[in-house]
Amino acid sequence: MEHLRYTPTHSADENAGRIWGIRNEYLLIAVGGGIAGICVMMVCHMAHCPVIVSVLAGLVPLTLTLVYIFTFKHNRPPSFDLDCLELLIHGNHWGRHPGKGKHEQS
Repeated sequence: MEHLRYTPTHSADENAGRIWGIRNEYLLIAVGGGIAGICVMMVCHMAHCPVIVSVLAGLVPLTLTLVYIFTFKHNRPPSFDLDCLELLIHGNHWGRHPGKGKHEQS
């Protein structure tokens, strides 16, 4: 067995899962925004809008998706976007949220 060569390899568990520095799941979200933009462009074109209006309308979903990814997801802690949403809904206070828990306090 000493004549066998040992070669270290990357398994799927060790893969960083990045394309162009962006994590794969975020890239799929961006691709979905691009597909939605193409659909919006096609609908505007079928409604006989000018080409520039169709292109600008098609860029809106892609732009919003990229802003969401780079603002709330990329290089942020897990569930950062949900924490920001909770901050907007419940405000900047610490403690129990009203109506949560089994027993109501008087």
